[in-house]
Amino acid sequence: TPQRVGTSTFSITVKDSQQPAVTASKTYSITITANSNVTNNQILFNGPYAFFFSGYGGVGTPSEFPEFIIGQLTSNGTGAITGGSEDVHSNSVESDISLTGTYTMGADGRGQMILTISPTPGVTVIQTFALAFDAEGNAQFIETDTTGNRGSGVLNAQSTASFTSTAFSGDYAFQFAGYQTPPARTAVVGQFHADGVGTLSSGTAVVNSAGAVSSYNGVTGVFGAISAAGRGTAQLFFTPNNQNYVFYMVNSSEAFFLSTTLTTQQGGTVNTLPSAGVALLQSGEPFSNLTLTGSYVVTGTGVNSSQNQSVFGALMDVTPASAHGSATTSAFLQNDGGTVTTALPSAVTYGIQSFGEVAFTGGTPRLKYAYLVNPSLGFFRSEEHSLNS
Repeated sequence: TPQRVGTSTFSITVKDSQQPAVTASKTYSITITANSNVTNNQILFNGPYAFFFSGYGGVGTPSEFPEFIIGQLTSNGTGAITGGSEDVHSNSVESDISLTGTYTMGADGRGQMILTISPTPGVTVIQTFALAFDAEGNAQFIETDTTGNRGSGVLNAQSTASFTSTAFSGDYAFQFAGYQTPPARTAVVGQFHADGVGTLSSGTAVVNSAGAVSSYNGVTGVFGAISAAGRGTAQLFFTPNNQNYVFYMVNSSEAFFLSTTLTTQQGGTVNTLPSAGVALLQSGEPFSNLTLTGSYVVTGTGVNSSQNQSVFGALMDVTPASAHGSATTSAFLQNDGGTVTTALPSAVTYGIQSFGEVAFTGGTPRLKYAYLVNPSLGFFRSEEHSLNS
């Protein structure tokens, strides 16, 4: 539901059960006008939110390190952040850190947020962020202080302030990205089933670790009791490796995940480099080679073999078929460490498993594996060192 002044548009698409399917779409708009009786812009930021932040700590020093933060906070609509918690994985792992704060908002949905963090007794860290809310009541934010941390994130309104474990139930597709040995990257896409009690099962995944691709079947795991604020813990078993995570629910369809694994070494523990991402509830199952149809925007970001930033965007036109689907690229733009190319990749064919795994043949190596969230959305992974996703 739009929450800011302005006009928002949305489309409704109806698809019948024929093969091939016939679809019809119509676009609608909702206009929100200003209420002259409302003078408090702070009300634009009101209620419980889950957040995801990625960036770097120690910027400008020889010890610069990657950093991911996920958490939850509650704002009161009058300028105060009354409480919350966050989990950090950077050059160490810090769990369930309490926070409070203040904020100011403008009528255009832009504002400033100041968080006061207490990572250890007697230590206080103050962080300042610029933020901008969209029409749906979610925000993007960027750190603007002089603490030596740099990064940005998203702040999504939670559906409730009283989560339970039953909220985490169903089939979820996930995408986690992070670091092997900086600046080398690692990333994983996959899916699992959460039973709403404490078990994760029926999972599969594809991992790209600095260009080395591995597939995992029979991924299982467990998750701990979810707090009223939406915080829970989980383990995923990528045999023979177990990975520990903390997660925060946005709602029953979305959760932010952060790795918390520490490696035992010579009787102690050492930090394992961070990764983080999102899990989204799947819909439209069972999937098949007929699931995808029409035009899709594909975007990816990562690093190339020289550890330079590599990004691309493409428009793919998909044709479903029972034996296997096919797709052609009608537009392509890539910036690979400053080298810009627009040459169209060759056509691809693909096969889709019932649980949403997609394997592509041909085309660009930057699009080889994917997991569907629904017929309109999916997570993908490359098979090369660039680790686009």
